[in-house]
Amino acid sequence: MLFCQVSQSISFDTFDNGYVFCESVDLEGNTKWVKTVLSPSKAQVLQIQKQLNYLGYKLSETGILDDETKKQLEQFNFDVGLGKYPYILFKTEKKLKRKCLKKQRSN
Repeated sequence: MLFCQVSQSISFDTFDNGYVFCESVDLEGNTKWVKTVLSPSKAQVLQIQKQLNYLGYKLSETGILDDETKKQLEQFNFDVGLGKYPYILFKTEKKLKRKCLKKQRSN
C-alpha cells in the first residue's frame, strides 16, 4: 500500500505493458481504478516535463519524477478531468499530446 500526496491509498493490482492498475480510495471512501505508468524512464519523465512547461505548467526539466513534477502532474490531471493524481496516468500521456498538438496548431 502506498500513500499519495493527496492522502489517497493506492494498491497495485495488474501489470500491463509498463502500466499498472491502481485502486485509489479518496478521503470519502470512494474507489476508482486508474491505469498508471509503472516505472517511467528518465526520457519519458523529461518529455512529460517539457510538455507540461509548453502548456504553461512551470517546472524544472530534470527527467526526475520529483515533488515539483508530481505537483504539476496532479494539477494537469485535475484540469483535464482525470482527478487529482500526482502520477503519470495512461490518459495523462494522451491528453498531454492532444493539448500540445492543439496549441501548436493554434500558434
